Amino acid sequence: MSKRKEITEMLIDIFDRINIDTPNNFDSILDFVVEDVEASADEKNWHDGDVAIAFRRWIENQNKEDE
Repeated sequence: MSKRKEITEMLIDIFDRINIDTPNNFDSILDFVVEDVEASADEKNWHDGDVAIAFRRWIENQNKEDE
């Protein structure tokens, strides 16, 4: 399975856990999260926690853009 596919599944799982529908801008969120995981996480030993951190960074980034 590709890294992008795994991250997609993990991100959808996060949405399920926080009880929200998949957003309309999912592809944009996914692109950000994939790039963040590739830049920040261990290349071989990354995990769902890295995806959660990347998603949090996406949220924080959105807040900065709104200011």
